[in-house]
Amino acid sequence: MLNGCSAAVAVLGRCAPYGRYAVVRCHLVAFRATGTTGACGVSIHTPRPRSSSYSACVSASNSSMIKPGFIKAQVAKSAANRRTSLFLRRLVFSVVDEVADAHYGAHYPTKCLQVSAAIRAVLDRFGIRSRLWVGALCVAEVFEDPGYATWGGFWDQDHHLWLTTQYDELVDLSISRVHRHPRCRRTDGIAMPSVWWNDLGQWPPIIRYLPDAPVKIGLQGEDAADLARFQGKVMTTLDARLATGSVQDTAFARILCDVNGMNEATRLGDPWLTRAVVFVDGRIPFPDWIQERERELNRLGTTAPRRLAGLEADTED
Repeated sequence: MLNGCSAAVAVLGRCAPYGRYAVVRCHLVAFRATGTTGACGVSIHTPRPRSSSYSACVSASNSSMIKPGFIKAQVAKSAANRRTSLFLRRLVFSVVDEVADAHYGAHYPTKCLQVSAAIRAVLDRFGIRSRLWVGALCVAEVFEDPGYATWGGFWDQDHHLWLTTQYDELVDLSISRVHRHPRCRRTDGIAMPSVWWNDLGQWPPIIRYLPDAPVKIGLQGEDAADLARFQGKVMTTLDARLATGSVQDTAFARILCDVNGMNEATRLGDPWLTRAVVFVDGRIPFPDWIQERERELNRLGTTAPRRLAGLEADTED
């Protein structure tokens, strides 16, 4: 198991068959960002023919600019569908990922707080509300060596941070770098896709996000200054992308969105998913701590006690 990312935060207050992967229905009330219910839909972003309406939007946008009217339409589409549009997901992830890679380099895998905070700032700019959460994470870890696989993530003494949006989506960009975390014992780990998950009540049997509590950022001194510099670079890069980029060139290929898309991406040969099916085919159970915590959250919902070590309660964000 990996050691949790170091970050100063204040804590706030059987499967149904579905292709190779299956839907696992969870009733984790504590996940809810706003109490709204999001619909389920398209998933991992794989290249597909553009619809005529999408093509019309592209043609209407200047090739050297993503027009404000197009962004406004994407925000309105997100609100109408109660799901962040695919274009906005790609835009947000591509900008934050580019800046995080340049700013943090090899330390990127340990910066789940900073990356999530930057995504929150970008979503705020588009009028999409979101909330930071701290909790446990367990995912299938697979490697170039096909004879080795294990559960990895952050639980018990460790923790991870992610976002939920007002549309009940779970957003986690830094998870795509977990195989490069400094505490990883192997160097041949295969990167999993980033996560912008549509339905908090449905999860595949190779991923578990188990919330502990919403959080607010409590960085101080140089850490706070670094976060400010990082977010400033993100906003500068976003402005430049909107001013000089194009709709058709805004891409971010590997994003997990729902179980249907996971099955399609597996069929198309996604390297992480095609190896991770060993956990499904072998019916490999989650670690005991994860199973116990999930049962507790399903049973008690928002009244479930916090279980992560070293985190103190604070006021709601």
